[in-house]
Amino acid sequence: MCLGMDREPPAREDSSSRLAVRRALPTVQVLDAATAAAGLGYWIWDLASDHVTWSEPALRLLAIDAGKAPRSMSEALVLIHGDDRELVRQAMQRTITGGQVYDVEFRRATPDGERWINARGQAVRGDDGVTVGVVGVAADSTPRRREAAEREGRLCRHSEALVRLSASRRAHGGDREASFQEITEIAASAMGVERVGIWLYDDSRAAIRCADLFVRSDQRHESGVLLAGSVYPRYFQALGTERVLDASDAHGDLRTAEFSQSYLTPLGIGAMLDAPIRSHGRMLGVVCHEHIGGPRPWHTEELAFAGSIADFVALALESAERARFEAELSRKAIELERSNAELEEFAYIASHDLQEPLRMVSSFLALLRDRFGPTIDPRGVEYLGHAVDGAMRMQLLIRSLLEYSRVQRAVEEPQPVATEGALSEALENLRIQIEGSGASVVAESPLPTVRMPHSQFVQLLQNLVGNALKFHGVEPPVIRLSATREGAWWSFAVADNGIGIPPADVRRLFVVFQRLHTRAEYPGTGIGLAICRKLVEARGGRIWVEPNPGGGSIFRFTLPVVEEAERQAPPPA
Repeated sequence: MCLGMDREPPAREDSSSRLAVRRALPTVQVLDAATAAAGLGYWIWDLASDHVTWSEPALRLLAIDAGKAPRSMSEALVLIHGDDRELVRQAMQRTITGGQVYDVEFRRATPDGERWINARGQAVRGDDGVTVGVVGVAADSTPRRREAAEREGRLCRHSEALVRLSASRRAHGGDREASFQEITEIAASAMGVERVGIWLYDDSRAAIRCADLFVRSDQRHESGVLLAGSVYPRYFQALGTERVLDASDAHGDLRTAEFSQSYLTPLGIGAMLDAPIRSHGRMLGVVCHEHIGGPRPWHTEELAFAGSIADFVALALESAERARFEAELSRKAIELERSNAELEEFAYIASHDLQEPLRMVSSFLALLRDRFGPTIDPRGVEYLGHAVDGAMRMQLLIRSLLEYSRVQRAVEEPQPVATEGALSEALENLRIQIEGSGASVVAESPLPTVRMPHSQFVQLLQNLVGNALKFHGVEPPVIRLSATREGAWWSFAVADNGIGIPPADVRRLFVVFQRLHTRAEYPGTGIGLAICRKLVEARGGRIWVEPNPGGGSIFRFTLPVVEEAERQAPPPA
């Protein structure tokens, strides 16, 4: 038995066993030649005698002197790292009892440090099929293990760097300078290079200018250097065609050798890894990773990381452009709001202050007509009448303008308003017109509650119903109100059977002082629907008109839905 291995010993003398092993194996010379050609070491284990034969390459691989070679498998297993010994023992056991080919990897402590060894082998059987020995080969897997560990380390560093950039407010905050500094610092650390720079094309697109260059050794940021494409044509051509420019030997690579005298040699740069920055199919610049020293091979995962860094720069540029656009938009919105406020203030003051002079003009024109009318000839009386009529119309326009400007100046707080109650109030205000025209106003569906200043909602309904009362045909006006819910909005409709609106005139309908008919045909100032539009849009809704299939028009407008909790809340004190 060997280290707890359960094996069936051969049913023959030791000499017969060794003879069976020799017959089952190729000659030692053949083994030596084959394993040497493959860079392997081999060993042969005779189960009956528990004797192990080692090739010289195998002993060197295990860091064992020829004179101290373990004679048995028990001695050999002691040389294996304690954490891996059971793994090897079980693999050997399966080979002996089941004839399975084993393939294990274990560690061996050597004077040069820990070494990984990959061992593979199979059982040797005699003429009767009984296992009489095991033969195996071994190879040094330390370089592969080390390379895998290094690769895993690079991937971890790169992943952590990309996560940091993804979560960094500085990298995506819209401040281009701060974004670039964050990206170059993180990239230099993750890539393990001395310098990382971000270069952007200038307006002529014939040169690139350094927007930020981070020097890792002294934590310094630089910018401003310009590189002209006419001086470095091969490099600029490569930027336009390649996803990543990996110059392991920057002086020997034709794409970067143009920089040797002016840039690489003075700074001691031996290798470059450059990734063009592209956004929406347009090249914006390049991110340069520069290694100080001799040539440096760039690994596949480093090429992928460089491309990801270039993508982050493109996102940072887009964020900066978006922040600039939003700041400009905000500035213009503030200016527009101030301009509108000033305009409203002017309209209010102008319309208010013009009332008194116009009253004086109207009064004195009336006195002139009453006192001197009999002495004025008919044409003079006509002229005087036109003047009085013009002054009165001017007063009406000024009052309308004052009413329009007061819409935005209203201090009444928005509150839940029941449509049916507001409609009743509006109809009461229009009672004389309704009775005079024989009109009927019908609510065709339960009307909802809306959030709006009460007086403004009454004015909105009154203007729309009053408009339908004014522009009716031969038949008495029939006005129908309805409301349907569409998601987060109530869609109202005020339908009439009036004269309708020509499609060509719809655009002018909601503009201040725009009239579709003469004053002789229909009275008014042309401001009522403009006020309706202002009231609705102030609540975030919209208003428009459609032809009524049965004749007339349908005015539609939308207002936000009032939630149940808000509808039941008590009104503000």
